[in-house]
Amino acid sequence: MRMRFCAIILMGSLAFGADWSQWRGPYFNGSSDQQNLPAVLDPNQTLLWKTPLPGKSSATPVTTAGRVYLTSTENGSDRLLAMCLDAATGRVLWQYATASADKKLPSGNTMASCSPCAQADGTTFLFGEGTLVKLDTTGKEVWKRNLVTDYGPLTLDFGFSSSPLLLEGRLYIPVLRRLKSSRSDNPAELDSYLLCVNAADGKTIFRQTRPTDAREESTNAYTTPLPVTIAGKMYVVVYGADCVTGHDPQTGKELWRLVYIVDNKRTIDRQIPTPVAADGILVCPWPRGDRTFALDLDKLAANQPPQVWMMDQPGSDITCAAVYQGNLYQITEKSKTLTCLNPKNGQVHWTAQLDRADMYYASITAGDGKLYMVNRKGAITIAAADPAAFRVLSTHNIGEQPVDSSFMIADGKLFLRTAKNLYCYATKK
Repeated sequence: MRMRFCAIILMGSLAFGADWSQWRGPYFNGSSDQQNLPAVLDPNQTLLWKTPLPGKSSATPVTTAGRVYLTSTENGSDRLLAMCLDAATGRVLWQYATASADKKLPSGNTMASCSPCAQADGTTFLFGEGTLVKLDTTGKEVWKRNLVTDYGPLTLDFGFSSSPLLLEGRLYIPVLRRLKSSRSDNPAELDSYLLCVNAADGKTIFRQTRPTDAREESTNAYTTPLPVTIAGKMYVVVYGADCVTGHDPQTGKELWRLVYIVDNKRTIDRQIPTPVAADGILVCPWPRGDRTFALDLDKLAANQPPQVWMMDQPGSDITCAAVYQGNLYQITEKSKTLTCLNPKNGQVHWTAQLDRADMYYASITAGDGKLYMVNRKGAITIAAADPAAFRVLSTHNIGEQPVDSSFMIADGKLFLRTAKNLYCYATKK
């Protein structure tokens, strides 16, 4: 019998049912079980509050226990900020300057692109120049360290952007980087790795190197680890640099590996979106959005040929797919289309055109029978999460750009970060 992927089992004490405590939410797939969410985003009908922010960031905020945590740059300075807001009112409770950006990045990215991980006793923030810091609920520093100081430069072309995975009191951080750097004469220190840190004190539990035959930019990945359970055993999945690997969460030992790109002459296959798991199937976006393929997790763990299906048409290059009520929803940025498909067999239910004014960097968020999507120019589409047909429930332009963060759901509210503000929407009683 196939063991179902079930994030509820994994979460344990990591989050409350109404929280969104880390990247991609309580089920690691962009979905929430919250109800009574708004179908229309309107300043007069559903906007609860709007709070100005000090600078831009592409990181999605997180929440726990009625507080919103986010990262930010600061206009006019090189400071990187950790922030905490009251989820009910939008009032800024504290702001902490924890690091300084050491360089400018291309394509509008910033050093504040990793989503935090929130717990009841504090929140851990990771920044693109290497700072990893935990702050308590009052904004006081609990511990602080720097990945660059510990393990060498983060040699990713577009800036380090992998959000940590919080699992049973541990933080899992992938560093999939170039093998060489102009800042280092020692190639050995630039091995890619999976780092596991104790969330309570910041101490290293393990650092597992992750070798690859990928070359140049193909070594770069911006993905977040994904927890899966196969036949009662938990694995931490790391995706990118031409392969997918499964690791023992206690030791980091690599237990299985699939190389999905065997032609290492390709040098531009950097990986941006993280895969999603659905009922024992791992759905993977091919680099550069060339296609989508699915792997049987049972067979992966047994080192058997795992491919279930391959959709040989453009898929997602930047955004993460969402799994909701047994269906997978995926944006193809090249055509600016949304596809609904069956993750078990790859059958496409429908493909629909989204707003074509700009690219989509924000991933899909699903809840209460709705899909929430926004492009970089602030064009919001709310659609029904219905495999039978594509139905638009409402559209709205927030009037700000760029918008690179995804929608976040918590406590019956919908949150959206732009480059200027944090918005909170809800169905008003």
